[in-house]
Amino acid sequence: MSKNYNLRQVLKSLSCLVLVMVLMCGLISSYAQEPYAGYNYNYYGKASSPNGFLPVKEYYGDEWGTGYLKDPADVYVDSHDFVYILDSGNGRIIKLDKDFNLVKCIDTFKLNGVSSPLNLPQGICVTADGEIYICDTQNSRVIVTDQNGNILRSYGKPNTELIGETVTFLPKKVTVTATGDMYIIADNIVDGALVITQEGKFLGFFATDDVTLTYDSLKVVFWRLIMTEEQIRKMMSLQPVPFDNMYLKGDFLYTATLYERETNQIRKVNPASVNLFSGKYYGESYNNSSGGGYQQAAFIDVNVDDKGFVYCLDRKFCKVFMYNQDSELLMVFGGNEEKLGHFAIPSAIETVGNKVLVLDTNKKTLTVFEPTYYGEQVMKGSYLYDHGKYQEAVDPWKKVLKLNTNYELAYRGIARAEYLMGDYKQAIKHFESGYDRDGYSESRQKLRSQVISDNFTLVMSIILIIIVGLTILGKKKKKILAACHFQTLHETGYAGMKKWKYPFYNLIHPVDGMSEMRYNKKGSRGLACIFAFAWYASVSFMRQYEDYIFNATNKNDINIFMILATTIGLMLIGCLANWAITTLVDGKGTFKNIFIYCSYALIPATVAIFLVTFLSHYMIQTEAVFVKGILLIGYIWTAVLLFIGMQTVHNFATKKAILMVILTAVGMLVIIFLMMLLVVLYSQVATFITTIFYELFYRLAL
Repeated sequence: MSKNYNLRQVLKSLSCLVLVMVLMCGLISSYAQEPYAGYNYNYYGKASSPNGFLPVKEYYGDEWGTGYLKDPADVYVDSHDFVYILDSGNGRIIKLDKDFNLVKCIDTFKLNGVSSPLNLPQGICVTADGEIYICDTQNSRVIVTDQNGNILRSYGKPNTELIGETVTFLPKKVTVTATGDMYIIADNIVDGALVITQEGKFLGFFATDDVTLTYDSLKVVFWRLIMTEEQIRKMMSLQPVPFDNMYLKGDFLYTATLYERETNQIRKVNPASVNLFSGKYYGESYNNSSGGGYQQAAFIDVNVDDKGFVYCLDRKFCKVFMYNQDSELLMVFGGNEEKLGHFAIPSAIETVGNKVLVLDTNKKTLTVFEPTYYGEQVMKGSYLYDHGKYQEAVDPWKKVLKLNTNYELAYRGIARAEYLMGDYKQAIKHFESGYDRDGYSESRQKLRSQVISDNFTLVMSIILIIIVGLTILGKKKKKILAACHFQTLHETGYAGMKKWKYPFYNLIHPVDGMSEMRYNKKGSRGLACIFAFAWYASVSFMRQYEDYIFNATNKNDINIFMILATTIGLMLIGCLANWAITTLVDGKGTFKNIFIYCSYALIPATVAIFLVTFLSHYMIQTEAVFVKGILLIGYIWTAVLLFIGMQTVHNFATKKAILMVILTAVGMLVIIFLMMLLVVLYSQVATFITTIFYELFYRLAL
């Protein structure tokens, strides 16, 4: 009975183990099937992340019984969640419901009962009452039709002196305000969107971009200063960078720029034509190793959903970048491979419900993306956070962090809630994880004030005790020194002063102290090594432990050997260069003495670094001037001691000492260059020997 029972237990355990392995394999398989690797950006650069959106289906057109799409140019979702696809190559409009079922196909357009087909249209917009605005590009018109394709109105080139007579009107994108005014982007007009009323009256340009000063445009400015008026008229004029697409949401016009630029690729323009996203950078950039230089995102379209999230479609890298209204990157998805969820030449982006739609001209597809659980939590947390509901946002932010510990916005959201609840200690921790120095500093200031207020009596008592103690120490100084058998300089003289006292005496009396130290041969190589190592230790300690507010170093990338090379290594190179140069001009100092004086001079900088590292944990951003001041005093003090030490050890006059400082710096550069050259040569020789060894090995083996 006992054996049978044990056998059943073993079988149950094996069954559970097999079940767990099957589930894990399923999860691994499911993860591997995702079409692209998720990522985002944190303070130090790109970081892996779960995917926020995944593709669910690609539509080619034949699924609706209308035949395949041909060069689809635009997609629009109206206020009733109907999806309109502008199938440019076929000259038609396909209307779908929110579940992507066919409602109708408008392939015949009539003006006053006469057929008037579309000619490579590029843009579409649908009003709340169902009127369809179409940029019939190659017909040089914008038409308005009903749901059956009957043309109600037609708008051609505006009659205005602001547009040249020879300019062909090529409208490519249109959007309509609640009052019926049209904003039209034309292919060859760069002054902004044309504003035309429903009656056809031209009101001017809107959202005109600034002129971008490139290298070529700067050359134009220079030549205009020295050329005649006739020559200037024949030259190219400076023009603003046109935007390529737009989306009207409420009172704001969002624009996308295909032209590669460093900022303002996406703009949010208010009715006063002011860009509220001014100075912001969008998308990403790559250094193209195969040639072509530095490449930046080129946005072909922009869309804003009902919650205010901004979706930017990048044609350069074929990706979608999702932002909140503070221009913080939330998610990235898409790619440029031959698989579901990737694009070839994306042309338009829209949202319906929680789904994202991307139209691809080259693949002739409409791709539908849906948010994952992770994506839903990111959007929920961001939406609540952006609307000031910090405490309600904590739960979704915590769920996000369970899936992605690199998500900075989640840490900032939790920290903001803790700050408002008065939990400043936890807020400091989460603000640091979210790389929010402003929030971190505010929380520390509140915590510091709270601690002082709660312990005011204790703090004042400690201060009073310190003051009294220092007063007593000053009065009893001689007795205390006598009790400790401490002899003063007056009692011992310079010759009797112990070696360990000289480095500290030199801090206040560098000229006398260093001269007497040289004369009495009181320099200590052991102490010099200790002070040099202390300097190295202080820099390493500062890199690792200086408070987050003042320390931008990535602590995961700290290299103690690199720090060693840039501290002690650099000091030894300096000593070697100084010894080598001063030997040629009758310098009296040996390498040993130069090293000792140099090490002693590092004491102020070392103390300043340790002091700043300690104080940084109690200071806030606005007090950074004190941190910089302490470091500056320490470095200047060290520099003065170095100069006096070199002058003393070599017995140089001031002018000659200054010249030797300059030559020492040059000598250091030469030594560093030679060392780098030796490393490169050693690497090449090692590669050459290794290649010969493998060649001989394979030949002998054969």
